Amino acid sequence: MSPDERFHVRVFSDYSAETPVWFGGGLVVDLEGVLGISAALADRLRSLAAHFDENVDWQHGWSSPQARVKYNRLREQLVLDLQAELPPPYWVTSGFE
Repeated sequence: MSPDERFHVRVFSDYSAETPVWFGGGLVVDLEGVLGISAALADRLRSLAAHFDENVDWQHGWSSPQARVKYNRLREQLVLDLQAELPPPYWVTSGFE
């Protein structure tokens, strides 16, 4: 049985988005209120969005390969941590998929 799309949470950054968390067809700004996650995890997710904004230019891409690698490493860990805090039937993926 495939997971229910109504509970699919995606983690990816977009330019000027306050968080990298998308759910229910849109950006989730109030992470604690909407998803009920801890303030510490919400802060780490917001830091990921800030890292993206500080290191990616919409015309020129990443400021350095190291910044891109750091972002990807942090994002993958945050996907795992977010999944650990969300109860079933929520499921978390990285990116647009």
